Amino acid sequence: MKRIAIFPFLLVCLAFLAAGCGSDGAYPKKKGSLRIVQYNIGAFSKEIENSIPMVAAMMKELHADAISLNELDSCNARHTNNQVADFAAEMGGWNHRFSRAMPYREGAYGVGVAVPDEVLSHLTVALPKGSGSEPRACCVVETPRYVLASTHLDFRSEEAAVLQAKIINDAVGTLYGNSEKPVFLAGDMNFPPDSKVLAELRKDWTVLSVQENSYPSDGAKTCIDYILGLNNKARIKVVGSGVPVDFEDGDVAIASDHLPVYLDVEIRKTPFHLSRSEKSLVAASDSLMAVMTVSDPEDSLILRRKSIDFSDKDLRSKEFKDLAAKMLFTVQDPSQDGVGIAAPQVGLNRRVVCVQRFDRPGEPFGVYPNARLDSLFGEKVSGREGCLSIPGWAGSVPRYQNIIVSYTDPKTLERVKERVEGFTAVIFQHEIDHLDGILYTDRADSIWVETR
Repeated sequence: MKRIAIFPFLLVCLAFLAAGCGSDGAYPKKKGSLRIVQYNIGAFSKEIENSIPMVAAMMKELHADAISLNELDSCNARHTNNQVADFAAEMGGWNHRFSRAMPYREGAYGVGVAVPDEVLSHLTVALPKGSGSEPRACCVVETPRYVLASTHLDFRSEEAAVLQAKIINDAVGTLYGNSEKPVFLAGDMNFPPDSKVLAELRKDWTVLSVQENSYPSDGAKTCIDYILGLNNKARIKVVGSGVPVDFEDGDVAIASDHLPVYLDVEIRKTPFHLSRSEKSLVAASDSLMAVMTVSDPEDSLILRRKSIDFSDKDLRSKEFKDLAAKMLFTVQDPSQDGVGIAAPQVGLNRRVVCVQRFDRPGEPFGVYPNARLDSLFGEKVSGREGCLSIPGWAGSVPRYQNIIVSYTDPKTLERVKERVEGFTAVIFQHEIDHLDGILYTDRADSIWVETR
């Protein structure tokens, strides 16, 4: 893991940094910054029957841009509604995701994330009970600009909470440890800054929020709520943080037994150049590259992650040319017998696919970097599909027969749009799905074991 680009003043108290930034309210926010809020809301019912409207009003007053929520009920006997969905609706139709920590009274209990941004992917990391009080979860939500993970660690056993923190480190680090996208972990960690739990988290993360008391809300005496940043390749600047207590539209002592914690960051744009590890992966194989399969847990995480574009500089590089040649060699190897392959299948979350062009004379293979589906036409037709990453299985998948695909011409670096029909259109859809973390089994009408 490499260290995140944290600026020197990060380690000083940040509470005063937001002052004078030109925004209204008791807790001004610098223009253009992202405000993340961590809030254990106690099932929206610690002091009153339903605090969702109050908490939503407080979050609007705080100008929150992304919210981590702990202790959520979902369709159980205590609260029959989906609390995070109702909260997101109260925020004005935000997107939301819920991760179940455990079954609870004929429903579920867990953590969630609410954001106004498009949700590209959602992952639930299960955190076992161990020697603690109950199982927990980590809800990982990826948006176009950042990733926000929400968690709530065990409160009774520090040993159990340390194990849960290690699982989060391993899971999120595998997914985003080499990413240039900012990744934030927000949660009620239930232990103070000098605990073994925070020491474990600091192996892969940096605490970005102020370490001020956040519990209990009617006279906070301990710091247990935090927002951290993953030590990856993201470039961010912390511009503010605090534990707000004064709201015109709500009472923190009634809204929950915890206080909210906010973090303001500026996200610096970083060109998505090939990393050293990506270059090493390409160089490691002679010609035939190893194909990721869903049967391997680490491979499966790569296959389920959304891929990023190549920069123009990368498309001119020797590494890209080598990658394209090796992907072509791999998909055409007799042991694979493929008609298409995508970069995630060989271990790189990059937007490039190789497709056999059955619509062209000689049925050649082509390489298509930064590929996207722009349009899909007509009715879907179901057809048999297999996948190099799901060996031994096949399925019936409905696909459009007419599409418009766009990609970057690796020679001219110009953006190209092309209408494709028939079986080649099906291959493009299958391979571009890989770039978005989608497998054909997600779309299949039926799947079966393939016999030869």
